[in-house]
Amino acid sequence: MKRSKVCVAVGLIVSWLIVPLVQSAQPVKEEGHTIFGIVQELRSGTADVPVCLCDGETGLPLLKETYQLIDFGKSDPDGLADKTAIAVTNKNGEFRFENVPDGKYRLLAQKWIGPYKGIFELHGTVIQLMGSTDAVTVPRPKDHYEALVVLRPSGDGIVQFDQVVPNSSTFMFLSLSAPEFDPILGLSAMGTSFQQRLIGVNRMPLGKTTVIGVPNKPIYAFFFAPDNSPGYAAVKVEPSPLGLVRVPAEPFVAGWSDGRKTPPPELADLMKFMEKHSLTTQDMLKIPKISNATYEAYRARMQELMKDLSSRVELPEGQSARVGDLLAVEAYRRLLEYRRLREERVAKLEQAVPVKTDEGRNVQNQADLRERVNKRFEQDQATYTKEELVEIERLYQIVNKEWDSPEAQEILKKLIEKYPKASRTGCALQYLGQMASGEEKEKYLKQAIKDFSDCYYGSGVQVGAYARLYLAHYYRKIGKKDEALALFEEIRKDYPDAINHNGRLLKDILPK
Repeated sequence: MKRSKVCVAVGLIVSWLIVPLVQSAQPVKEEGHTIFGIVQELRSGTADVPVCLCDGETGLPLLKETYQLIDFGKSDPDGLADKTAIAVTNKNGEFRFENVPDGKYRLLAQKWIGPYKGIFELHGTVIQLMGSTDAVTVPRPKDHYEALVVLRPSGDGIVQFDQVVPNSSTFMFLSLSAPEFDPILGLSAMGTSFQQRLIGVNRMPLGKTTVIGVPNKPIYAFFFAPDNSPGYAAVKVEPSPLGLVRVPAEPFVAGWSDGRKTPPPELADLMKFMEKHSLTTQDMLKIPKISNATYEAYRARMQELMKDLSSRVELPEGQSARVGDLLAVEAYRRLLEYRRLREERVAKLEQAVPVKTDEGRNVQNQADLRERVNKRFEQDQATYTKEELVEIERLYQIVNKEWDSPEAQEILKKLIEKYPKASRTGCALQYLGQMASGEEKEKYLKQAIKDFSDCYYGSGVQVGAYARLYLAHYYRKIGKKDEALALFEEIRKDYPDAINHNGRLLKDILPK
């Protein structure tokens, strides 16, 4: 996955999940004070260390021109590296931030091997934690040595992470505080306490990162894998007396075929409690049912809830639950329902033919497929603005969740009219055809084949091949054997490496 796609994904998701939580009044940059200091690995200063100036209340990075919180929803992710308040130490290990307004700030220092390229750039598999401080108050003391901020590594431990992913898109965030909520809530799951004690971050080459300078205390890692359907994971790492900890891969909570979809025990218990008392998250939190007509009200209510995920809601039997946990329960319920429906569809599709493994699909085929998927996504980025891409994704998700509603057909029509070149439009059309029946099924699938064959799902499924597969099985069911055989042959001939959402080659599950 290339940098532009990663950064757009980061910008879009952060703008939806984090910014509503943390927007607070920030002073516009004016003539102010200087924060200066030194990064010392041993006794001398360390050169070429990026030092990030963060908001003292939220722990989030600031814009260097204004020292305001970065609004990822209005910023170009490709240019954030140049806009973020980051100072790189000179040959003596010194850094400075000029004209800083009064307030409370946090400093965070981290070093990669080689020169610093930018927050979202791919540096390497090794990062070195160079220290952080939570108590930088402006104005600074008048005495030079009292005002001097000294950052040093807070430990000498080493932790190795390997998330076993086939790309270099995954981001890792390290903190001394645990995430406040389940990873299914996305980046919002981190919470303020996690952000306030952040100690490191890295874009992980092939999911790997070795962290040097880890303090001798528990640390917490939060992983974010950008994708059409993003994945999130979190893990606690205990210190080792040996100084080296190798962390097994933590499954991502995601809609992927291999993603984790089951809630942890405490949320599973809450889910059972709610089922016992016939409680729903929507009713308890007064969340409107999502549709095209109600989307703005739905979004406004969700943003309101996201501002205080820790607030508690009273339950029967004298119990209570946090808003964030109720939202997590609903998210898992939807994920489990999605898996159930998907497994039913796969079973119906493949029960008539023997299932073969995809052992013949080699690494090169996978790499070629991923490259085609990336190129198709880049076409959308070149065709539509960031705001349009957000709108496309919003409409697609409504179709995906409410496929059997009248609103889904209205939204599909809107997608086709407004965004006829978007890959998501093709996916929505194919999915609606897959779930429909009778003449509607045939109409949607034929249109997907005609106009959107080059579109891809994030899983690598190609619309042209998948629509042919479902249309062929529909034709077999209604007795149009010749038409079905012709479509099966097109898949074998024109889509030899096409896959289903479980990664199986379609040609291996076709009738003989």
